[in-house]
Amino acid sequence: MPWYNPFLLWSNIIIFLYFLLVQITYLVLLIFAIFELYKRVKEIKLENYEKFLHSDSAPAISLIVPAFNEEHCIVFNVKHLLNLSYRYKEIVVVNDGSTDKTLEILINVFKLVKVAPTVLPKLKTKKVRQYYRSREYPNLIVVDKENGGKVDANNAGINAATSHYFATIDADTVITDQGLEKLIRPFMMTPNTIACGTTIGIANECEIEGNRIKKISFPKSFLPGIQVVEYLRAFLFGRLGWNHLGGCLIISGAFGLFDKEVVIANGGYKLEIGDDVEIIVRLHKKMRKAKKPYVITFIPDLVAMTEAPATIPALFRQRERWHRGLIDVMWRNIDMFFNPRYGKVGMISVPYFVIIESLSPIVEIFGYFIVAISWSLGIINWYFALWYFLLAFGFPLVLSSICMLMADLSFGWYFSLKNIFKIFICSVLEQVGYRQMLVFCRLKAFFAWFKKEKTWKKTTRQVFPDEQA
Repeated sequence: MPWYNPFLLWSNIIIFLYFLLVQITYLVLLIFAIFELYKRVKEIKLENYEKFLHSDSAPAISLIVPAFNEEHCIVFNVKHLLNLSYRYKEIVVVNDGSTDKTLEILINVFKLVKVAPTVLPKLKTKKVRQYYRSREYPNLIVVDKENGGKVDANNAGINAATSHYFATIDADTVITDQGLEKLIRPFMMTPNTIACGTTIGIANECEIEGNRIKKISFPKSFLPGIQVVEYLRAFLFGRLGWNHLGGCLIISGAFGLFDKEVVIANGGYKLEIGDDVEIIVRLHKKMRKAKKPYVITFIPDLVAMTEAPATIPALFRQRERWHRGLIDVMWRNIDMFFNPRYGKVGMISVPYFVIIESLSPIVEIFGYFIVAISWSLGIINWYFALWYFLLAFGFPLVLSSICMLMADLSFGWYFSLKNIFKIFICSVLEQVGYRQMLVFCRLKAFFAWFKKEKTWKKTTRQVFPDEQA
């Protein structure tokens, strides 16, 4: 027997067991997600948002918009937030040292005047040059500061916010009707709630009218279409499943709601890349160390829509950045790994994100080569290879189909025979070609992390209209 046969044989067994562990974990999360979704659908039938809109008990929310060179869409973005139906809202736009006409446009369009800060800053940021408030919209504040990046801009916005709750909004994100009403509900219904995330949809090819999403449409383009399948699977089984376990580690950076005082007490935002993961992991860590009761939750409602990358280079940059941030956050908090001190988060969530999410591209690339070599040498038979590919590709396809069915039956987002056919095609194509492409992209994130890269290139947006007046 050649010396390499035992190595290849045991490698195949380990890879097979790894994929088996992954799919069993996914199945458990899916079961939990179904229970959570059923509970949420029952709640929706009893909710009366019209009554909520006119209630004096609705708490104020500050919406923080970091802006760097956003002259082509900043007016659209601000008008959209001003037009939201939520009664008690404050918009805080942070001009993060823009070198274009972003600040000039804001001053002219919204009739801004210089004002003194209304609250003392509690988080350290780059120097703030000036505060502005709109004469036409008293709930619009603009902070002009030196460039420090998105995280620094978020912290400056938190310093300027006067509400007890805040949400950070990406410039390429639109909140759906009654989005804020839905997102604030867990804070009002569940004591000690400190953060709440939600499902984020793909805005590409949706109908936008009057600064709002008029109609949610399934994208005709191939790349955004596959990302719809990805997003809904990630939110409707992944985060919803973890919500049932109480171990959610991610609230999307595109839109999430937080208790401002808790975030300030824990140091605000810190990491430029992976900030949406890092802040949630740190909140779990700090609150458990302090032995304070808290809830970090997630609702499956489609509350916000964001623009997905429409080109492969833009998609590569986004996913490499996401995975690099995940690796960095997990490494910084490796002391939580299988640490009972942190409860379910330490014993279940962190190990899952380290073993399955972070390391999966390495195992998958290694698996492709090992299985191919073993097959060619006759070390494994067709029966083993078939089970390997069913675990690696067949189950994720079934999972995607179930998640899309859950979305359609529960909320009716893409419910039509034409869309169901498109979704199935996208689910198949995602597993053959697209997935392998992203595996190499995520593998690249390891090299970037080892080199301690801390920068990322901004993606040009195409979905939202130019509007400067």
